[in-house]
Amino acid sequence: MKLRWYHAVAGGITLLAAATAAGVQWSRSRERSDIVIGPWAEMENRSWNLADLNDARVVVPDRPHDPAEADAHRRGSARMERVRRFTVSTNADHLRMGPLAAKPAGRIRIAAVGDSVTFGWGVRPEESWVTLLDAELRRRGHDVEVLNAGSPGAPTASMAAWCRTQVPRLQVDRVLWIRRVPPPHMGGARSVADGIRACAAVVQARPLFILPPVSRFDLHGREAGPREGGDVTALLGADWASHDLTEPFRAAQGERGEDLVIGAGKLSVLDLESKATWLSVAAPAQGPLPTAISELFEREPEVAEVLMYDGGHPDAAGSVVMAALIADLVEPTL
Repeated sequence: MKLRWYHAVAGGITLLAAATAAGVQWSRSRERSDIVIGPWAEMENRSWNLADLNDARVVVPDRPHDPAEADAHRRGSARMERVRRFTVSTNADHLRMGPLAAKPAGRIRIAAVGDSVTFGWGVRPEESWVTLLDAELRRRGHDVEVLNAGSPGAPTASMAAWCRTQVPRLQVDRVLWIRRVPPPHMGGARSVADGIRACAAVVQARPLFILPPVSRFDLHGREAGPREGGDVTALLGADWASHDLTEPFRAAQGERGEDLVIGAGKLSVLDLESKATWLSVAAPAQGPLPTAISELFEREPEVAEVLMYDGGHPDAAGSVVMAALIADLVEPTL
């Protein structure tokens, strides 16, 4: 089944993160997300996290959704009850972490450069995979410091600008480039390859190119994801590698929670433990998840994808899994 609607809505979860981060009111809930991103002159005037935030409030969908539905909720023409709330604090270096001290001799400073998945969208800072990766590598005996250089909705051009301007200033020794490949109208594989090259130009060790896990409820990701890494490495060269976390993340999810089964012209929501089917609906030729699936998540609080909360971002338990998977990739390079 071809699902080519992503030219219109792919990347919507990340763009929703950016919209919410910029301070969009959730009309019916009478809650407002504080502004957490804006132009940063030092970073080629591209948008990034604001500096010195102190517990800025953010409200986001707590289930799979499409951008149009979330936008309708913000405008007050629809209501989304299933939301989660979290706060954002940043340091003087625009990073979602505590203040940076001078780097001690011998320490390896690693920057995880990415978008909302790296930022830790929807979880507390101590629950983000970046914080957990830092702790895990230290537990394994490595003198490292992992910087959270993630920003909600960051396009590849902003990630590249962060590398060019901040990697030298912050004395970064290693870069982890962590982002799914955007659709063609947002730069596609070439924008990722160009961004990775920009990072490679300012660090001694080659950046690790890591693709975050695709949600079971991400139709575009499931269709396009398997080829994304190859599309980028074909542009980078034969000696480059990509590391897609989707399959090992799926293994950690196991036969728990809900899955979206695609086949025979239908989309079915299956409970993996009981093997019961919640519902089956006709699969759209293109477009986001059918409304009936969103309504199921709203109606049944126990319907959830294990390790992810909104069809695109790991929850706290998913962050633990990501940290372990990425630690295994990073450790051989130290």
